Amino acid sequence: MFKFPHEYQLDTESPIYTTFPAHYNSAPIACRFSRPEDKGKVESAIKYVKNDFLKNFRGSDYDALVCELKVWNKEVCNKRVHGTTRKIPETVFNGIDKQALAALSLRRYQVMDLSTLKVSHMAQSVIVIITILSRKSLLYKSQVLQGEVKYECKLSYSNQY
Repeated sequence: MFKFPHEYQLDTESPIYTTFPAHYNSAPIACRFSRPEDKGKVESAIKYVKNDFLKNFRGSDYDALVCELKVWNKEVCNKRVHGTTRKIPETVFNGIDKQALAALSLRRYQVMDLSTLKVSHMAQSVIVIITILSRKSLLYKSQVLQGEVKYECKLSYSNQY
């Protein structure tokens, strides 16, 4: 069973960062924007992965990367003595952190609603307005004229997360 923290630190006002945790009954603790000292050591984790794992990765494809990253995370990252806390992350998680997590709701969080696609005709041109909403908050809006290609991408859509 997956679990979620009761509280989390937040430094952005993006709707997705408030609606997703709220769905799982979690509450934000405000941080000052662009102030890493307010967020503990979370932002240093990326640096650690880049400097320790990626620097030594010798694979050639994505599948190998994912496989080796899982092994590195389990056998190296979570078993080392943490530089700041002087504790082993796996031991701390299993002893304290894991018990503090709340069980996730069985209702899945809906990530996107691609429900609005408005097409209107004007003389020889066709104007297409694409609107992407998430939990009724606007994520993207664009106008595409006939013959114009703004973005070529494959959109995979799932109404559950």
